Amino acid sequence: MKKYRITPAKGEIFGELLKDMKIPPDDLNKLTNFCTIEHVLVTPQIPRWEIVLHTEQLIEDALLKKAGDYIRENCHVTEVIITSNAPYETPFDDLGQTDADYVPPSDDDYVPTNEIDYAPPVEIAPPKPAKKPATKAADDDYAPPVELSAEPSASSLVFGKSTSGEITDIDNIEGEMKSVVVKGIIGDGEVYGIKTREFQTGTTLLSFGLADNTNGISCKKFFKQKEKEEFARVLEKLKGGQEVRIKGSVRYDTYQNEYVLFADSLSLAEKVRRTDTAEVKRVE
Repeated sequence: MKKYRITPAKGEIFGELLKDMKIPPDDLNKLTNFCTIEHVLVTPQIPRWEIVLHTEQLIEDALLKKAGDYIRENCHVTEVIITSNAPYETPFDDLGQTDADYVPPSDDDYVPTNEIDYAPPVEIAPPKPAKKPATKAADDDYAPPVELSAEPSASSLVFGKSTSGEITDIDNIEGEMKSVVVKGIIGDGEVYGIKTREFQTGTTLLSFGLADNTNGISCKKFFKQKEKEEFARVLEKLKGGQEVRIKGSVRYDTYQNEYVLFADSLSLAEKVRRTDTAEVKRVE
């Protein structure tokens, strides 16, 4: 499906959409005075709006959902998804800045064109998994075929709580998703391989490319300063070419200008031997 990225000419348009919303005054104040729309991804075939906000303070997911439901009903849209980009996820050190230098965008930052500007959707190129040369095994080396287990065990968990759930092909990811499970291979090399970056706040970023048989996506995980020991342990366990399961949320990353999977949990894909339960055993 085609998507169109729209940048509003007026920063306060989000407040105008919600001005008659019946919610407690404090909640309405958060939405109308501390939020500006960065852009909207529109899928006209559904129709669906994916609104990405810049917020000056943390806005609860439940409140964003209420705002989305209100806009959906009043604007006659099938689906409205609202997410916010937290300022701490922007790597200021690349710009020679610190967190203290951050200034929220004002209305003057939006350049009026017509009412909206269109930009074509960006396709994410999948990282290429490392290939191993095929070798012909001797008869004595034969082992039964293997298959991936449906659900990971606790021992395979690298970080987080659980990666259980139905697996989604990366190519089927469309826009923002609050919870998704994917399975793929960690990329190799400078572009898609495992990279780390430490910010001036003490937060450390782990990032890499992930590819399945359908497409690829960038993955990120932030570790706070107090989680440095866990970060070192995770980094020791992961390497390029590994097959992993990841559970997390897909959000539009304004630094990379693409959708990124922010990992909550990651586990190594386990392989188990098939069991031949037939009364008459198969002979190879």
